[in-house]
Amino acid sequence: MRGDSAWKERIDVERNPTLSLVTDEQADEDLKQIYEMCQQAMGGVPHLARVIANCKDLLGPFLGLAGAVAQEYTVPMRLKQLAVLRTAELNGCAYCRSIHVPKGEQIGLDSDKMEGVTQKDIPDDVFSPEEKIVIRMTDEMTGRVGAEKDTVAQAREMFGEAGVVELMMTISFYNLMTRLAETSQVPLEG
Repeated sequence: MRGDSAWKERIDVERNPTLSLVTDEQADEDLKQIYEMCQQAMGGVPHLARVIANCKDLLGPFLGLAGAVAQEYTVPMRLKQLAVLRTAELNGCAYCRSIHVPKGEQIGLDSDKMEGVTQKDIPDDVFSPEEKIVIRMTDEMTGRVGAEKDTVAQAREMFGEAGVVELMMTISFYNLMTRLAETSQVPLEG
């Protein structure tokens, strides 16, 4: 991928966790059931889930929301993935990058687009109008908390109201993820 070294530099950082990761051995029976569901659904228990397990009552609802946000409803997955990558970039989240750069490649996201979301000034010639709206909404919701009315109106024209909610939930959830991952300095996956 063009710019592969730029993504690698953003991912290849030293992590010194501020919170412990709850191991399988430390998990009680309820937590072991949640870990088993993670194993079946994702092929393993993500490190961030092991951090959140320190407050195990929050882990199940968190994973439920994560699973819902990860589904494609109205907004195509490639657009949601651009929002996730842009959020990770804006918030400097190496953990999210370590997961979502490979996911972007896996779903066939164009390398120019993946590199484009790392730029401060988004290249005009790389993104479609709908991609630009997704990126603009991501920038506004991440940098200013709320998107401008005009941005929401344009997104509503493209995706309908359900699509706008789906996009807002995706951006909001990944702002939560980046803050959890960076504050806890959770080890990168893999």
